Amino acid sequence: MQRTKYAAEFKSKAVKQVIDKGHAVVDVAKRLGIPEGVLYGWVNKFKKLEQPLSSDLKTLQAEMVKHKSELRRTTEERDILKKAALSSTGRRTTSARARDSRPQMPEHSAQRQGPG
Repeated sequence: MQRTKYAAEFKSKAVKQVIDKGHAVVDVAKRLGIPEGVLYGWVNKFKKLEQPLSSDLKTLQAEMVKHKSELRRTTEERDILKKAALSSTGRRTTSARARDSRPQMPEHSAQRQGPG
């Protein structure tokens, strides 16, 4: 008996029908005209490849939750400091660097003279 070779795209679509769409292996194998055992093998191989990715995903999700809470905390701290700066001076304070970088307007000591 000769072994049949299947294209990677064909295998991928067959596995997606089972995993993503929830169809039974038996039904998908029948529709596609392939042995059930072959499709079971593809599905198992796919699941083994996906396991490390799901643990990585869980790690990334936990890290994202941690970063979101840290961002929320620092945002609250920043807002508190802004309010404190406003209330102590009555206006928003600017850093010396920001004040120095503003363009300076020339001071005119002489008054404008009208047409005369």
